[in-house]
Amino acid sequence: VRVLLGAPKKEKMATLENAQSLCIVLENIAPKFGYHVGLTGGALYKDGNRKDVDILLYQIRQEKPNKDGLLSAFVGAGMTMGEKYGWLQKAWYQDMNVDLLFPEYKPTILERLFGKVSGFYSQV
Repeated sequence: VRVLLGAPKKEKMATLENAQSLCIVLENIAPKFGYHVGLTGGALYKDGNRKDVDILLYQIRQEKPNKDGLLSAFVGAGMTMGEKYGWLQKAWYQDMNVDLLFPEYKPTILERLFGKVSGFYSQV
């Protein structure tokens, strides 16, 4: 699994066009793991280039979600994972900053006991 400790040296700005292209790539993967993809944030709502792409990953109610499998498949499609902050997984795709948002995220026991616990996505 590729884990990035910081942003690429030169980040590519996000446009509506490349955000939509990324969503198409991810939506071809996500249902196999119990998720659908939704584009949100500045790349969708504001004109011009943006610093990142915000992507919602919401659960398909009739499926059992497999978040680890989903993220592994995204890595297989060329995405690099960064730090994780609760329901937010930082990532990069073709040097473009991507925020993967999991709105149905439930905090772990450690997060409930000690507050924010950040870390990196890792595959076991």
